[in-house]
Amino acid sequence: MLAEMFEKFLSPEVVWFVIGFILMIAEMMVPGLVILFFGLGAVLTGTCCLIFDLSLNTQLIIFLVSSVVSLILLRSMVKKVFTGKEAIQGVDIPAGVSDYLGSKCKVISRIDSQLNGKVLLNGSEWKAKSESVIEEGAIVEIIGQDSITFIVKEV
Repeated sequence: MLAEMFEKFLSPEVVWFVIGFILMIAEMMVPGLVILFFGLGAVLTGTCCLIFDLSLNTQLIIFLVSSVVSLILLRSMVKKVFTGKEAIQGVDIPAGVSDYLGSKCKVISRIDSQLNGKVLLNGSEWKAKSESVIEEGAIVEIIGQDSITFIVKEV
């Protein structure tokens, strides 16, 4: 009885669903929005295994093709959903991480030369510092970055 249960657990569809679930959980721990699509490819492969009797080679081809195609076609669309854009006084803030420099954001905690404040960018709070005093509610431009702290100036 235990052998039958173990054999059912090791069926291809269960293995692919478990791999897909693990990859989707891993996406929550690792930034980048790439692993998610391999998790989706694994789930799709598991679904195909439920419907058809597939060889291992066919399973691997389905996994790789579906993962890469979904990554290429859907990543930019899904990334916009998760990072979003935020309009501040008619200014669109870019969604890409590499586009932060030059972005406008709103000060949500007073910034001065002695004490770091906070800014709101893409719906997330970030530490910020400046050479001058900037009051809460002001719009600032990101001119640099020091580790995870933005260097800003008032617009």
